[in-house]
Amino acid sequence: MTIGNSDAAPEKRKLRFAAIGRLHANWRMLAGIGVATVLLMLAVFFAWQAWLVMQAESGDAQARRLRESGVVSIATQIAQTRTQVEQALTEASVQQALTSAVVNGEKPATESPGDGSVKPIDAYGQVATLLKQTLPQLSSIEVYDATLRAVLSADLRKFGYARAAVLTRAQSSRKATPVQVRRHETDATFMQAWPVVGADQSVLAIVLVQWPAQPVLDAFAAQPLSGARLELRQGDGRDDEVLAWAGSDHGSSADDPGLPIAGTRLRIGKADSMSLIMLSSEPSLLIGSALLCLLGAALALILRKFGLQQALAALRPKSRSSEPELTLAETMKRESAPIEEEKVAAVAAKARPLKREV
Repeated sequence: MTIGNSDAAPEKRKLRFAAIGRLHANWRMLAGIGVATVLLMLAVFFAWQAWLVMQAESGDAQARRLRESGVVSIATQIAQTRTQVEQALTEASVQQALTSAVVNGEKPATESPGDGSVKPIDAYGQVATLLKQTLPQLSSIEVYDATLRAVLSADLRKFGYARAAVLTRAQSSRKATPVQVRRHETDATFMQAWPVVGADQSVLAIVLVQWPAQPVLDAFAAQPLSGARLELRQGDGRDDEVLAWAGSDHGSSADDPGLPIAGTRLRIGKADSMSLIMLSSEPSLLIGSALLCLLGAALALILRKFGLQQALAALRPKSRSSEPELTLAETMKRESAPIEEEKVAAVAAKARPLKREV
C-alpha cells in the first residue's frame, strides 16, 4: 500500500501541473482578447466624442450665422409694416376725421351691457374702417380717444391685460410702443400702439394695430439647423417667453441675453449645447486617442496569436554578419589560390624521381 501511494503522488503532481499549464494558457488567451476588446471600446468612445465635438462646433457656427440673419430679416419685415401704418396715420383724411371727433366730443367707444366688450363707435370707428381699407394686411385696427376712458372702465379680464398695457404705455410715452407678439388659441399676432399727434402736438387718439405673426414664427422654426438650438424670445433678456425655436429639441438659451430685434421686444438667443461631450473639446486629440487605442488592440491580438517572444522576434531586425567584407584584391587572391596550388603540385610531380624497375 505504501508503494502504491508513493507511485500515485507523482502522477497527481503531473496532472496538477498540466492543469495549471492549461489554465495559464487559457488565461493568456483570454487576457489578450479582453485587452483588445477594452481598447476597441475606448477607440469607439473617443471617435464618438470627436464626432460630437465636430458636430457641436459646426452647429455653433451655423447658429451664429442664422441668428444674425434672422435678426435682420424679422426687423426688416416689422419695419415695413410700421412704415406703412405711420404713413397711413399721417394722411389728411385720417387726421381730419380724428380732429373732428375730438372737436365734436364724440365718444370713441362704449361698453356693451353684460359682456364688458369695448367697441369703437362714431368717428373713431370710421377712422378704423378707413385704416383697414388702406392697410388690408392688418388683422385688426382699434382706435381709442387720448384719455383711454373706455379701456380704463372695461373689464380687463375680458378686454385683455396685454392690450391695455400696450395702450397705456403709448399714452404715457407719447410715442409708438415696441412691437410685441400676442398669442391666441390657434395663432399669434404682432401688436403695436401709436399715439396720433395733431398739428398742435396734442394727442388726438391712440391706435392699436395687430397683424399676423404666425408665418414669421413658422419660418423661424423651419430653419435647417443641427447640433445647436436657437430660440425666438419675448422679453428684456431675463425670464423671457419662448415663442419659437429651431434646431435641437434639447437645451435652453436662458443664460444667453440674446440679440435684440430693433423696434421690438423680441430677441434671438442661442442655447448652450446639450451634447454628451465628456472629454476634451479638441477633435484632433480625440481622434489621435482613438487611433492609439486601435493600434493597441491590434497589438494585443498579435501577441495573443503568436506570443510575446515570437512577436518580438518577428519585429526584431535581422543582425548582419560580423565577418568583414572582402576587398576586390583579396577576392581575386582567394580565387587564384587553388590555381597556384595546382601548379605547385604539377611541378612537384615532375621533379619526383622515377622508381627503377627491379
